[in-house]
Order: sequence, then C-alpha cells, then structure tokens
Amino acid sequence: MHSTDKIEDGYLGSGQRLWKSIAKYGKENHKREIIGYAKSRKELSALEESLVTKEEVAKQECMNLRIGGEGNFPAFEVQPTTKEKLSTTGTARWARDRQKLREQLEEELKNFKLTRKEILEVLVTSEGRLNKNATRCLLREVEPTLGAYKLGKREVLRRQKWIFIWQAIQNPEFGNDPVELINAYVFKIKERPACKICDRPVSFFRFNKPYATYCGNKCQLLDPNFENPIHSRWNK
Repeated sequence: MHSTDKIEDGYLGSGQRLWKSIAKYGKENHKREIIGYAKSRKELSALEESLVTKEEVAKQECMNLRIGGEGNFPAFEVQPTTKEKLSTTGTARWARDRQKLREQLEEELKNFKLTRKEILEVLVTSEGRLNKNATRCLLREVEPTLGAYKLGKREVLRRQKWIFIWQAIQNPEFGNDPVELINAYVFKIKERPACKICDRPVSFFRFNKPYATYCGNKCQLLDPNFENPIHSRWNK
C-alpha cells in the first residue's frame, strides 16, 4: 500500500524482503506495477486484504510478510490491566531515576568549590575589566526559582556557582554593591579606604586601580598635588 498525490514519485515498495532483494539484485532488476486504486486508506487496506491472502503470503516469491490490510505492524488491542501495569512500571521507573539524579546532584553540590583564580576568571574579563554579566547576575540577590529539583542539573550547578561567588566576595565594609565588592575582592581590600583630603570613607571604586583616593570631586580639587587638566591648560 502507498498513499501519494504524485503517482510517479519513485516509490518502489517497502518491507524487509523487498529491501533485501533490492540490496542483492539491484533496484534496476525490480519492476513496480500498480494493480489497483482506492479513494481512501481504509478502502486501500480492504483492497490489499482481498489480494494478499494467506495463500499468497505462503508462496516463496511473495514479498509480503503478512496478509493484506495489516501491514508490518498490525494493531493490537491493549487490555486495561496491561495499561495499568505499564503506567505503574513507568511511574516507578521515573521516580527511581529522579531520585538517583537528586542524590547525584546533592553529592556534587557537597563537593562544589571554586578557587580564587576560578572566581576571578568569572568576575574579570581577559582585558582586566569588570564582567558586566557577572555584575548583573550578582545583583539578583533573591532570584525566583522553581525549586532545586524542578530545574535542570546544569541550571542548578550554575546557580550554585553564583551563590558560592556571592558568598566569597561578601564584606560588610562595602555593603551589597556588587561593583565595590568585586573590586575589594579583586584587589584584596578588606577595609574601605579613606579620602586623601578629608579622611571620609571612599564610596566609589575605580576599576583597574586598587581604590579611589578622593571621596568626591571637591576633595580632588582641594588637593594641591592634583593636576586638573582643564585648570592646567587655562593657567598656561
């Protein structure tokens, strides 16, 4: 049986015996002849059933493995008890596999750790600049979650990595500002530096430098040793 909108679509036939015959003798040594048409698949199945009988299938030269109308995969009626057994077995298998994955994941999280070098590779780019994506992730202090075991394994480990990094860079001296925390962690600063002029705590960090030396522009201009490029140009 073959259903198509184009008669000459190159279809020669299907079935294990035919495929083996084509492999042995070549496609050119086989000929297809259409012996009947039908308007629907149901009519086509009935037509094949009348042609490919039990006696026909018994012949040695017949390519069919089953009588007509069934195809290679006849429909079997599954009993309700069998369906229930399959459902119970499948549910138990799913629960067992899920439990195994949960135990494996918990074991991996117990041994999860990152060295300082690995943390710096996440927080700082190869050019020595602050990784913006890392800052965005750290800003999500309370990230909504679906539950540890409803997420994929990779997602759980990814979030665990960020939690580990967030805990590693925490320092009450710098509050919850990820930029300052990252700078303090990168440059190993444990205390907030004081302004060079007024001794007030510096609240801003310049990246690529250990710390800012002034608490603001006013103190910066009050420093006699600071050369303001605009004033220097004007004085000249």
